[in-house]
Amino acid sequence: MALTQERRNELAWIMVFDKARDQGIPTFKPNEFQRELKNAAKRMGIDPHEAMEFARELYSPLFDKLFQEKE
Repeated sequence: MALTQERRNELAWIMVFDKARDQGIPTFKPNEFQRELKNAAKRMGIDPHEAMEFARELYSPLFDKLFQEKE
């Protein structure tokens, strides 16, 4: 069964989210994180603003879950 592009995107998101959950955020220093993310985006040919939006969407649920469990 061939995967649709939509399903590939869903699987990629799940895999990236799972890896981020297991490995955590590389640094809590906002300026350093932004710089590393923007540099990585440039290396991969991705718009840095899109990379930041992706990171925001990825890490926000992780933070929400972290603080929800601690309350």
